[in-house]
Amino acid sequence: MTDEMKADLDAVFEDLLGHETPTFAEPWQARAFALTVVLYDEGDGFDWTAFQQRLIDAVDDTAPEAYAPADGDPTDAEAERIYYEQWCEALERLLVEEAVITPDELDARAGEFAAGVRTAEEFVEGDRGHHR
Repeated sequence: MTDEMKADLDAVFEDLLGHETPTFAEPWQARAFALTVVLYDEGDGFDWTAFQQRLIDAVDDTAPEAYAPADGDPTDAEAERIYYEQWCEALERLLVEEAVITPDELDARAGEFAAGVRTAEEFVEGDRGHHR
């Protein structure tokens, strides 16, 4: 990544989050965040407030018991996992409601990733010779 690309990415994080560098407990959380930012595309993709409202709805729709495991208080990692599951749910809702993808297409793609048929390599620029 060039310094210019990093500066652009830091600026997007600053605009959206109020700070430059997000941290994630798991790689899938970083991918979920990055996908949302790329789809937002600095206002050219979808209305950020529409995504935020769906995220608020996903948080509100989560049963309180989800945050309280049987063995006591949730760990920070568990709370972050729940949050990014809500994040993904909000993005899925937005993409379906905005007719970017149908529920059937979404299910089919998720199944392809789960089965290892898709890896998203088609979206990654550069040499991937280190894979397989």
